[in-house]
Order: sequence, then C-alpha cells, then structure tokens
Amino acid sequence: MSAVQRKKSSLIISFLLFVLLFPAGILCDGLPGEFLLSSRWRDLMWYHSPLSNPAFLTETSNLTFRAAVSPVLQGAFTLGEMGLTVPVLLNHAAGVSLIGEYDGKVQSARFDETSNRLVTGESEISNKNFYGMLSYAFIPWKNLSAGVNFALAHQTNFGEPQTGVGLDFGFSWKLVSSDSSRSHLLGISTVNLISPSVGSDDGSYSRDIKASWAGCFLNKSLEAGLDLDLRDFWARVEDFKADGDLRSAAKDLEWGLSTRAGYWILNTFAIFGQLGFGERGFEYWGLAGGIRVPLKKNLGTITSFYQYNIKTEGSLASSHTIYLLWSFGKNRKEMWKKQITDTSQTDLLSKLKEIRGLKVEEEKEYIRITATQIAVNFASGSADLPPDAIPVLKEIVAFLKTYPNHPVLIEGHTDNDPIIGKLREKFQDNTALSQARCQAVKDYFVKTENLPEELFTAIGYGESRPLVPNDSRENKRINRRVLVIVKK
Repeated sequence: MSAVQRKKSSLIISFLLFVLLFPAGILCDGLPGEFLLSSRWRDLMWYHSPLSNPAFLTETSNLTFRAAVSPVLQGAFTLGEMGLTVPVLLNHAAGVSLIGEYDGKVQSARFDETSNRLVTGESEISNKNFYGMLSYAFIPWKNLSAGVNFALAHQTNFGEPQTGVGLDFGFSWKLVSSDSSRSHLLGISTVNLISPSVGSDDGSYSRDIKASWAGCFLNKSLEAGLDLDLRDFWARVEDFKADGDLRSAAKDLEWGLSTRAGYWILNTFAIFGQLGFGERGFEYWGLAGGIRVPLKKNLGTITSFYQYNIKTEGSLASSHTIYLLWSFGKNRKEMWKKQITDTSQTDLLSKLKEIRGLKVEEEKEYIRITATQIAVNFASGSADLPPDAIPVLKEIVAFLKTYPNHPVLIEGHTDNDPIIGKLREKFQDNTALSQARCQAVKDYFVKTENLPEELFTAIGYGESRPLVPNDSRENKRINRRVLVIVKK
C-alpha cells in the first residue's frame, strides 16, 4: 500500500472510530482537539481553569490546586484535568495545567481496496491526547483582566504520536456591587485559536470561541454561570467531508449553551444543577453536590464535588466527575495590603520623627511617641487642647490608622509645681491635671478623628514619673509631656 493510500486509510479509520465511540457529543466532527471544547464534564471547575478563560486567573487569591477526572460512556474513555494557579503580586497570576483524554485500545485495521471494506489487523492502537498549558494573566486597567495560554499538544489519535504548539487569549470584566454582596464576571476567550499543528496536519484543529457570565449573590451563597460556545467556526468545509462509503457531511456552525446554578449552605455544603442546549435543542442535564472543609494550621481549604451528568439521548451517554480544589497559602490581597501598610507605616513614622518636639522610639512590642511641650503646649494649669497642637495630632492619627485594631495607651505627665489657688477647684493635684490632658488627646482621636474608642486608654501620672529632676526651668519643661504608645 502506498503512503498516500495508508494516509487515506488512516483518516477513514480515525473518522469511523470517532463516530462509533463518541455519540454522546463530547467530540462533534472528528477534528483533533475537540475533547478540549467540551466543558460539561468539568463545568464546576471552569471558573478556576485557564482552559475556560486565562483571564479568570486574576480572580484567584491563594495558591490553588485543582483536579477533575471523568469516566464517560460508562468508562469507555476518560477525561481529566489538573493544574496549579499561582497569584503574583496584586494584579498578576500564572498557571500550569494538564488536560488529557484516554480512550483505551482497539484493534488496528486496514482498508482493503479490493473488497472496499475495513479489515482488522493484529496490533492494537490507542487514542491518548494530552494538552499542557502555561498560562499568564494580569489586570491592565481597573476591572479588566487579560490572559494568554501557551499550549503543547501531544496526540496519538489512533495513529503515530504527534506534537504541536498553540496559543489562546482571553479577557474578562468584573462588576461588584457597592456592598460587595454580589458580583458579575463577563468573559470572552478562545480555545485553539492558533491551533497546535501536529505532524503532517495542516492546522485543521477544532476551534472554539466562548462568551461567559458568572454571578455571585447573597454574599457568595448563590452562584450561577452561563457559557455560549461557537465551535469549529474557523474550520474549512472540506475538513468535514469524507469519501468512500461514508456520506459527505457539509460543515454546519455548531453552538452550545451551558448553564449552572448552585447554593452553598453555611458556606460548607453545596448543591448544583446543570442544563445544556445546542443546535438540536435540549441536550443534557446534571446534578452535583459538594463540601468545603477548612484545614488546620493555616493549610487552607479543600473543596470536593461529585457530579452526575447525562445526555438526553439515553443513559449510555452518562458521565461522572469527581472534583478536588485545594486553596492554600497566604491570601495575596491580604499580603499586598500588609505590604502597603508596612510601607505607609515606615513613611509616616519617618515623617513623625521630623516633627519638632516629637520623639519616636521603636521597641520590640511597642512604638512610643513622646510629645513634649514644644509639640503639644498646654497652657499652664489648663487641659484645653491648644490649636497649634492639632496639626501634630493629625500626623499621629495618620500613623495610628496603619495599625487598626491595635491598643493605644495615652499617658499624661507634669512637673512638680503644685496646683494652687482657684485651680484646685478644677484639678485637685497634678495627677488630675495630667489625666484631663491625656483625656483631651483621647477625645480628639475618638470624637474628632473617629478612631475606635475601645482601643484607647488614658492614664495621668502627674509628677510621679519625671524624666529628669525638677530642679530647673528647662528640666520642668522636659517633664511636661504626653505619650502615645502603640502596641504592635
């Protein structure tokens, strides 16, 4: 048999095997790579998978491992996906994925031109297809995300192993309500746009363009999604024709509409439903149940689903999918917020050190800010906050806001000059005067700047804790001070 005849026979055999083995619609027309276009078996994982849309990677806040395996047609063949998503800084993400299809082994065959029929051979051939991806996504502007998949495809397709590379793109736009109780994610993406031309193949690879919507409601308790696919939109008409005893089949535009909705109970248990439609009408339905389990020692959260899905043609077209999602590591948004906070703390602390009359001391557990009489100059015998102290206190407030929920102690200190005359009607002694002064600082923080009152404690020590002996006018000025002490 000539090389041309062998190629012709191989194509005919491959086409027959696809038609016979995959009536469930997982593969539509026998073009290479169509196992990538089906999403119903991996529907509950599409939000986490760059195969659905690489731009979705920016929605992942933690390191996330995913896996799904699905025996189809009662185990006649198996589909699977696994991958890892890695958040990078605040607006970037990367991922690595492997998608596979294994259809077992069948007896080889050859085309007998004399009898014009297939003749079973002695060897076995298999259909094993693997699709590896490196993915990258980033947020270039506001809520817009863009992503790219670089793919390496390896297939046997009941023939000699072949390898090729491909490229895909995706974009998404996120809308979030003002109270963050609901969100919408819109996306458009491709599969096999720049298809992996493998071996002697001329690039006739199954292509898909997908429009997606995902919504979260009731503080993420209710989830819903919708995908509209246009399949094989770029393939040539002649790719869908066959000679010999097989009937010619002209290319038709194929489309699919898949929907899903689910509800989380106490953020732990979930139930999902699926419906699918196509050019033939209602095509499949599915049910799934899941559980989310937080792990100990900051090991993250594991989510598992079991999905049953069936085509409307009959029970033989059923599939079962087991999912596993493991989110672990530090949340990138919290890490970025901490990094910004740390930067702000350093900058604001440096600014405080430059203010005349302030002394800043950093200790292991505390940050001590001492405001001398130069910075906060109370009038003699008065606890009224002086106007020229307000700018200084505003700078301290800006620093305190970088330590939310941290306790703050305000101390008041005086010299040893006694309270005399009519002042004793208002302040019994220096302890009472210092208490009133540090209370005035606390009131400014709480009542004027709206800092949480429960974080502040004000204690007046009067003359009991002098820094230097009260034996000179200069020393007495040093001993009159207010301290703001932040616990780290």
